[in-house]
Amino acid sequence: MITASSLPIIKINYDHQIIDANLNALPILANWCCTKGSNIPEAVFSKIPSLEIAMKTNTDRECKLKFGDTIISFDIIPFMEGGYIGLYGYKAEQVEVASYKGLRVAV
Repeated sequence: MITASSLPIIKINYDHQIIDANLNALPILANWCCTKGSNIPEAVFSKIPSLEIAMKTNTDRECKLKFGDTIISFDIIPFMEGGYIGLYGYKAEQVEVASYKGLRVAV
């Protein structure tokens, strides 16, 4: 189990299954209606194009995801040899609705 970060960390295999997550990621997984060991629902996965691009091209990406009044910035890093993609939260911001209008986020 991942525990070292105060921000969310999620590991997803290439079949879209969540293989590991730290405690700070659990509210995100609940928001996505999934848990460790389950697959990310297609409706959620399709709203994170950077994740799909990283899986297809084996290149690092970034994304910002909104949860309530918080936007979390993630590095998306593929580990093809390990068989997974890591989503590593590196910044969380409390924002007002008007300040993130037009930002592509997953809900």
